[in-house]
Amino acid sequence: MASSILLKKQEELNARLVRDLLRLPENKKCFDCPTKSPFFVNVTLQTFICSRCSGLVREVGHRVKSISASKFTGPELTALEHGGNGIATKIWLSCGYNAVDTPEPESDGEVRAFMRQKYYEKKWLNRDLAISHDLFVKNRINELFTEEGLPKQQKQQRQRRSTIENSNNGSPMMVDMPQHQRVKNVPSPLNLSSTNKVHQPTIQTAPLMTVRKKKRKAKKKNLHLCNTKCT
Repeated sequence: MASSILLKKQEELNARLVRDLLRLPENKKCFDCPTKSPFFVNVTLQTFICSRCSGLVREVGHRVKSISASKFTGPELTALEHGGNGIATKIWLSCGYNAVDTPEPESDGEVRAFMRQKYYEKKWLNRDLAISHDLFVKNRINELFTEEGLPKQQKQQRQRRSTIENSNNGSPMMVDMPQHQRVKNVPSPLNLSSTNKVHQPTIQTAPLMTVRKKKRKAKKKNLHLCNTKCT
């Protein structure tokens, strides 16, 4: 029950943050046409787009969410905070793009042609900026979230809460302790300093025969052979 309430509050917070990003000056116009007040998000590119372009970019293979009807995950919100129409303009409409020579499209056909030049042909793409920005966003998401998309701090809190609940049911309770204190059954770090002496196993070997004993044995053997030949 408590987890569902926290999840709902987080979803409401994410929705409010998305609407706050929509109010930024660079996001008040659709990224793909001149339409004002966009109410959709191109999740693939982290841009704000209008209703018409939300359908057209789906034809290109991009993923779209409605700001009013969809729920945004933590990683999606983080990417959108570092994205938006401003950075997208620097990436997709940078190299050689001129608004005078290439006016903003009006009709559906013009928008499709504009998208084809922009996304398929990558006519004005700043490739270096696109690669560096994508890498930055991915690293930022990896710092904040787990592979399941959960906030890392929230996951640690859930694990701690689960441990406490298990302790109430009879399971051992794990408590955060100072570094100098060691919990039972938890091995201490290995000490690899040079003062430690490594005890090698003792190898049992047969006793070695001395040189004098060898000479005596050889002399007796020679006398025995000589006596045998003489007889």
